[in-house]
Amino acid sequence: MPLSASQHWFLDNIKVQPSWGYVGSILDFENQIDDKLLQQAFYQVLAHHDALRACFTHTENGWQQTYLPVEQVQVAFKSFDLAALSTVEQISAIEKSVVESTQGSSPREADNAAKQPLLSQALIHIDVYNLGENGSVIGWGIHHLLTDGYSTDVVMEDLFNCYQALVQGQTYRLPEKTMSVPAWLDLLSQYVNGPEMNSEIEYWRTLPWQGVAAIPSDIATDKQKNTLDTETTVTAVLPHKYTQYLLENAVARLGTTFVNVLIAAVTQSVSEFAKGDWLSMKVIDSGRNLALQDNVDLSRTVGWLSIDRLLMLQAQPHELDMVSTFSAIDKQIASLPNQGSGYSLLKCYHQNSQVQQVMGDIPKPNITLNYAGKAEEQAQNISPLRQQLDSIGAGSTWAHPDNERDVQFFCIANIVQEELVIEWKYGQQMYSQSLMSEVVNTVVNKLVLLVDALQKTRPVETD
Repeated sequence: MPLSASQHWFLDNIKVQPSWGYVGSILDFENQIDDKLLQQAFYQVLAHHDALRACFTHTENGWQQTYLPVEQVQVAFKSFDLAALSTVEQISAIEKSVVESTQGSSPREADNAAKQPLLSQALIHIDVYNLGENGSVIGWGIHHLLTDGYSTDVVMEDLFNCYQALVQGQTYRLPEKTMSVPAWLDLLSQYVNGPEMNSEIEYWRTLPWQGVAAIPSDIATDKQKNTLDTETTVTAVLPHKYTQYLLENAVARLGTTFVNVLIAAVTQSVSEFAKGDWLSMKVIDSGRNLALQDNVDLSRTVGWLSIDRLLMLQAQPHELDMVSTFSAIDKQIASLPNQGSGYSLLKCYHQNSQVQQVMGDIPKPNITLNYAGKAEEQAQNISPLRQQLDSIGAGSTWAHPDNERDVQFFCIANIVQEELVIEWKYGQQMYSQSLMSEVVNTVVNKLVLLVDALQKTRPVETD
């Protein structure tokens, strides 16, 4: 079976210890967990969601994936009794265990794991921690090749419901399956190799790639690296009143989406620091909203289905008013064939080698934007232990630090406590913190200026 677009990206780019590629999650319970019932519940989920049973082999035709029978899937179950430890010691023990499960307990073990084919390794780790009076916790890592953030939520919900039913002596019937991953990939392949995509090939070939803007490095050194171990982050926050106005009023008045507003703000901001007329940006998309057929339902399909959208956009003159600037960039986005997703589709699924060469020769974008939406709000009375556990799950490392970063800048945006938080990730051997802080604060300032302008003008008319 072929790979999804994101699986292609991972196996093409993560060259150093691909066995590190786990996405971590934490699921906590007030009572003690029955290990046998938990395993029974998980194997029920494993049998239901085929993509969790995928294994990967490299052939003369490249990487391929197959789905194993349930009994052949390696799942690493471990149980830890931490009841006798203090809360601080419990947190430390869990954090150490998460690292060992997903990265190897020592550099030598990690190196040995890296040399094994992915087929021979457990791609799912489930650890159960008995915390005594603090209840219990399930910490798990699922290799990113098997799942994305959307899918992880589906798997966690199914596991929780299956386990709770077994505790009560019942059997939980999992919801009906939606379209399978193989069926979806086959549909994508048919679409890409059909007549609808022929004209798009010429569009990508003739774009002015030589005019793509880049922010010059402001660090004078001959030994610049752009690996994950050099990555650091600056953060900026859009105040509550501006965030809410954008969500509740600006998007409707501009006739656009919130992510398009973010794209326009980043485009216009970077152009103030970059040399070049065009900006190349990769936007991470769930890949579940492509309207190829009316009967496509991927709402409960588990797998790494995200599809990167590549946007080539031209910044507007800086003397132009904010409303006109954002509207002009939004029109550019709307005019892109397939909203930019054709880049990944043609590169991964077109059967003509010349087309694959054309798409493969396209320079990598300078910026990746991932709008994660609204972060899950914690209960006001959540304990310090639970807060620490959440941070362990969210902060788990999904790739070895020696891997190359594939972009200059990675922008992660989400809504936290009703404010837009923008994390701007960059290589600290390439750029200074002061310059990057100036860039991300310019993005926020563009959004503030947009809200101020909209509040002073009449409603925006859309075509």
